[in-house]
Amino acid sequence: MNTSDFRNTLIEIAETGGSNLVTKLIAYYYPSLDFSTREKLFESLLNRLQFLGEDYSFDFEKLKTDLKADTQIINLEEYKGKDFRIKEIEISNLRGIPQVDEDNPLPYGISLLDDDGEINNAIILANNGVGKSSVFAGLEMIYAQEIGEKKLRTFNPDSLKEENYNKYLSNIKNNAKPICKVKTVDGDYSLENVILENENVLNLLNPQSHFISEYDVIRNGQITYFGNEENTIHNIVAESLGLSEYLNCLEIAEQIPNYRRSKETAARNKITANINSNKKIITSNKVLIDSKKEQLIELKDVNKPQNTLNKSAQNKILNQLILKSPASQVYNINVNESIKQYNAIFKEYSSIETNKKAAIERQFLEAGNELLHDFEDCPYCRSSNLTLEELKLNVENRLKELNKLSRVNKEVAESYKKILDELSDVFQNFKKTYNFIETDRSEINSILSLKQVLQKEGQLYDVLAPIVSNEELIISIKELSEKTLPTNNDFNNLASLLKNNLSLFQDLLDNMNKEISDLFKTREEVLQKEIEALSSNDSSISIEQTIANLEKEIEELEAQITTATGSNKALEKDEIEAIKIVDFVTQIKDEIEIFNTKLRVEVNTIVETNFKAFKEPIENILNDYFKDDPNFKLKIDLKEIPYKIDEETFFSKIIVAEIIDKSNPDKVTTPDQYFNTFRYKLFSLMVGLSIALASRKKYKVNIPLVIDDLFSGSDFVSKNTFSKFIQDLVVLYYTHTPDMPLQIILFTHDNFIYKNAIEGIEYLPNEHKEINLEKTIKTRMFPPNDKVEDITKTGFKYWNLINN
Repeated sequence: MNTSDFRNTLIEIAETGGSNLVTKLIAYYYPSLDFSTREKLFESLLNRLQFLGEDYSFDFEKLKTDLKADTQIINLEEYKGKDFRIKEIEISNLRGIPQVDEDNPLPYGISLLDDDGEINNAIILANNGVGKSSVFAGLEMIYAQEIGEKKLRTFNPDSLKEENYNKYLSNIKNNAKPICKVKTVDGDYSLENVILENENVLNLLNPQSHFISEYDVIRNGQITYFGNEENTIHNIVAESLGLSEYLNCLEIAEQIPNYRRSKETAARNKITANINSNKKIITSNKVLIDSKKEQLIELKDVNKPQNTLNKSAQNKILNQLILKSPASQVYNINVNESIKQYNAIFKEYSSIETNKKAAIERQFLEAGNELLHDFEDCPYCRSSNLTLEELKLNVENRLKELNKLSRVNKEVAESYKKILDELSDVFQNFKKTYNFIETDRSEINSILSLKQVLQKEGQLYDVLAPIVSNEELIISIKELSEKTLPTNNDFNNLASLLKNNLSLFQDLLDNMNKEISDLFKTREEVLQKEIEALSSNDSSISIEQTIANLEKEIEELEAQITTATGSNKALEKDEIEAIKIVDFVTQIKDEIEIFNTKLRVEVNTIVETNFKAFKEPIENILNDYFKDDPNFKLKIDLKEIPYKIDEETFFSKIIVAEIIDKSNPDKVTTPDQYFNTFRYKLFSLMVGLSIALASRKKYKVNIPLVIDDLFSGSDFVSKNTFSKFIQDLVVLYYTHTPDMPLQIILFTHDNFIYKNAIEGIEYLPNEHKEINLEKTIKTRMFPPNDKVEDITKTGFKYWNLINN
């Protein structure tokens, strides 16, 4: 859902003083940013920063204009201040209400205007079967585009379409379409011309929560009171308050500041390492070229006596290179297999409920087990209702579980240490190999016949560069390996580290060890062959051949300098871009933290002003019912719930409903567990009414509150109970929306409810006399065949369904 309210809030944050670039990016490009995960949001912001270049201009004024014109964006401003209170209702051919024909020339209807043309409330008493629910269903369809009673009668209510509802409304005696029309303060509407057509607008304004029937009570009674999934009180209320976009945005954005992201740094480090390697090649090659040129000068000096060049110097260099060959320590380690073993034992470990006191419990039960088997009159038996055999079985089964836990704990700890020791050895070997190649390349460069080794070393050097420069990963491995007594968190952290570096660990490490082994083997073989060639019978070569060889070597070295110089020109450009990207990464992390703080302030403001309108009605009315159980209370709250990503803890605020033990606040239960049937029904009703009030307060749209025959007199302890319920409801509505006159329409078949509803509305307590409640029509509703012709001041002739 993309609302103008949320988009305008983002713009306001971006336009305030001290706003940063990332905040402006989010405000301006919000629809094109991917908020599905932390990684995708980060990529979206990074791509935008790279795309912008130096153009940091944002035309927010044009954006505001575009938002107003964009029909895809939900703009509730056009609804603000609308008054949809009912003046007149016209009905015909709807359910059991007859159609207009020659024998019945007038439609049926109800007028809620008094003689002065003022809109009235209505408390309507009607026997079952006279049509009160038919009137309610027609109104509900016009306002909410759904009918609770039809949903109640459908196995899969979410599958219902408009044609299903219209069929439900139709009169079974004919095929004519049902007619229901309403005149409201702000216009005339009908089944063909409904008040709210847009589905997202319906979800935000919640007209269905203003039409309370048995279905709404049952539906609200099925929601979950903890969590933020689809069918939770959090999801339902947050969406109705327009909080969903805010909370969803924050949940992902707040994961960014501490996001351990090394991809860009590793890429930069690899480029820098390649540049430095090329610089070393250039420097060493220049030294070698100068040396070889001096040799050429001496060889070409015809005035000096020339001898054949002895190969002993070259032989000495080759033997020194062989002696320098490193001994790898990890060729026989199979890291991939160790990872599989750890993942398997960790999976088993995670499936067992761990307990810090398990060892103590095991010792206690082992002692108890001895008592059970060795003593006839053991204290277990005397204080238990179970038989001796049942006790033995229970204790032995629990001991099996604890022994399994002990075994798995030991295995996971051993596997933890093994895999980290192996990873530490592997990465140390990689670092040694990397450093060795860096030095060796300049030395073997002086011998033309070692080009094959030089090429292999270069390829391996490029692969190792990003691995050995991944400081974050290396530090994580080091920190975990230093844990003497690893905890549950450490086991989890290692599992996450293995999962997050899956491709590196599974596909690369074992292969890399083989590559290193193969390189050193090839290097030694080539060096040995070169030594053998020098040690052959032909112990010397001619001066002319030596000169030719030196000239060729100089040519090769100069070509390498040219290649390395050209490569560095390109790499230096890449390095500038890579440094810029790394700076962007830091900028995103730093600046989004400021954005998060500002957006959190906006969320808190919405919560303070609108969530209160949801919270107070439920708490105020339901907590009256705890007088016979004063140690408990109902609490509706925004609760911080921890969750983990890459073993880092974050907090998400969710709306919860809890029953709290005042003597022990940590002891909580949920309303569905605590309340009896009637009180849970009342609680479920209040959830719907409170959503209606919260929506009414936030969006300033005046929709009548219509209740269809929910209560019986036997539900309430006394008449004062229901009267007070009605009074509390009126007071709460006027407290939170004093500038919006409330219209209540109550249908009931129960005379007790009828009389006490009248008393509750007409006789408000003295402390609330300032409430200027509209007049109330107290009336009975009769069957259509008991009709009376009437006419309104607007000239509307109809069969009046009520008699006031």
